[in-house]
Amino acid sequence: MASLLAGATIAQAQDPAVVTLTLPEGTDSIIVAQIPMADYFGENRRAALRGLMDTLVVTGQPTLAIEVDTDGPAAVVASPINSRPAMLFAAPGEQLAIDFTTTNPQMSGSTLTDGMNRWNMAADSIMTAYRALPSTAGDAERQALIDGFTDIAEAAALANLDNALGVYMTSQIQDEDRLMSALESLKPGAVNSILAPMYMQLQKNAERTRARRAAAEFIQVGKPAPDFELPDPEGKAVKLSDFRGKWVMLDFWGSWCGWCIKGIPQMKEQYEVLKNRNVEFLSIDCGDTRDKWLDALKQYELPWVNVWTNPESPQATQPSTIYAIQGYPTKLVINPEGNIALIVVGEDPTFYEQLTNLLPADK
Repeated sequence: MASLLAGATIAQAQDPAVVTLTLPEGTDSIIVAQIPMADYFGENRRAALRGLMDTLVVTGQPTLAIEVDTDGPAAVVASPINSRPAMLFAAPGEQLAIDFTTTNPQMSGSTLTDGMNRWNMAADSIMTAYRALPSTAGDAERQALIDGFTDIAEAAALANLDNALGVYMTSQIQDEDRLMSALESLKPGAVNSILAPMYMQLQKNAERTRARRAAAEFIQVGKPAPDFELPDPEGKAVKLSDFRGKWVMLDFWGSWCGWCIKGIPQMKEQYEVLKNRNVEFLSIDCGDTRDKWLDALKQYELPWVNVWTNPESPQATQPSTIYAIQGYPTKLVINPEGNIALIVVGEDPTFYEQLTNLLPADK
């Protein structure tokens, strides 16, 4: 694993990067996307990826050279039909390669790309071992493999504090404390590398983690629920304090959250049952663009109060931060006095029973 710790540099030339793909025999077509770094590390990466995907017909071609035509560094994603996809970061002037003829795609051409390739192989090896664990394996055995995953990533990050590979490997550290420690240690060569947008994203996440941890002390049953103000679909400001004197069920969700979506039918059923018992349902969308949120409201027809968190707003002031949200969905029940009465993370089948027991009897 020592080779994983080799330094990473980027080319200084401004000629377009070229990525040469070696394709499996019989490949008819391949999906390719070139995504500018700002878009790849933006709040709407999935939309950017979908919008930039091209399907190229390559019948009979053993190789395909792709000239990266973005203005500056880019993430390049390539996926032959019926093959595992690969992703690398291309800086102007670099000559990179992806070989899809092996079981796992092999990437090469720059020290950053080489380092990412070695990490992919190491991670695949650990995940293979994890999946191979028998059902009788204990938690300690499983955790040991997860810790090994983080150990390798952290060692590589600390060996590359002055270059782009250090940023990438820091992003792979699974332990929050160790990730933030490595992040704080990165030097200007890494901070200002082609992965500067990734570094900024990691800093933003770290800011949120610190704020969430500070908030967690106050987000407990019996303590006052922090007030907040967010827009509804018409742009009208809605405050939690607007509902003082009523029970309020806060629902932290997002259209990207599979478990949130699965819980909507039951939530709609319970809303109809409970809406006359002095309770308001208030769903707080997190992590969506406004358009994505509005599309979800239209698709799922949510009849209660809905508000949206602008993902570009300061992390420290977002409700998901001040309520120390660690997983989605999370539901909190606020009593008429404005204090937290219940906190449930995930789709707990007993949640609505607990909520019903808190509410006054139906008259």
